[in-house]
Amino acid sequence: EAGTAYLDAPESMAGGGSPNVQVRTLAGSHSAWGFSNGGASAARFGSATGVAVDRAGNVYVADATNNAIRRIGANGLVSTVAGSATGGSGTVDGPGNSARFNLPFGVAVSADGTTLYVTDFSNCLIRRVALTGSDPTNAADWTVSTIVAGGSGKAPGPGNSAKIYDPWGICMDPNGTLYFTEMLGERVDRLQLDRK
Repeated sequence: EAGTAYLDAPESMAGGGSPNVQVRTLAGSHSAWGFSNGGASAARFGSATGVAVDRAGNVYVADATNNAIRRIGANGLVSTVAGSATGGSGTVDGPGNSARFNLPFGVAVSADGTTLYVTDFSNCLIRRVALTGSDPTNAADWTVSTIVAGGSGKAPGPGNSAKIYDPWGICMDPNGTLYFTEMLGERVDRLQLDRK
């Protein structure tokens, strides 16, 4: 088991690393950053900061300086779900190919891979990215909406009035409740989604 391997490798506690772990590049290159889709070795990212995986093995990445959310399919192909490096930053809801973010840092995904939640750091927003078409590799088949938009500050409450300050990491528990951190807000928040 992975846990046993870790416990059997005291050198990892001393900063020496563990021979029981292998690091492999899934997509992108350590020697070149940019914004391109395609095969794993040809794809490029700019400041990949957050990652989440659905149950089918598709990986979703918050590509912060490209102001985009990217998808690494289980087949290894990289596509853009929403946002664009060439479109610049902003706060625009709508189809994924025209939506805009400003430093999206964190991403969480539903188990079925049809709904993403993104911490939009510099906009101080939480965004939802939902698959509304049939092709998850086509940004036009995703739709971005803002679910927490009360503005910058420190005040809990409903999504249209809660104030958050530089949201960073985000995750979803098995019941669909979201948890996110605020870097300058110095808080951990729980976001309960209305299922009605």
